[in-house]
Amino acid sequence: MSYDVQDYARLGMLHRLLHVQDPHNPSPTTIAQVQKELIDAVADARAGARDLSSRRSSDGARQMRKAGLLARARLEREWNEP
Repeated sequence: MSYDVQDYARLGMLHRLLHVQDPHNPSPTTIAQVQKELIDAVADARAGARDLSSRRSSDGARQMRKAGLLARARLEREWNEP
């Protein structure tokens, strides 16, 4: 397990990772950007599934969780076979 925010982003656990020039002293433009991203993230969460499936379908997850996604697909295929 990692506590690096970059790793969380790569695994699909974040809506979007923002790159802010000076997070301790944000500009009005940065504050507006963060507010917009929060609104977008809430809207995205409300529009999507209410489970954790989005962690597997994000671009980062498709890249970093290839083995897990493949294993899940194989298990599902086997489970559904007559």
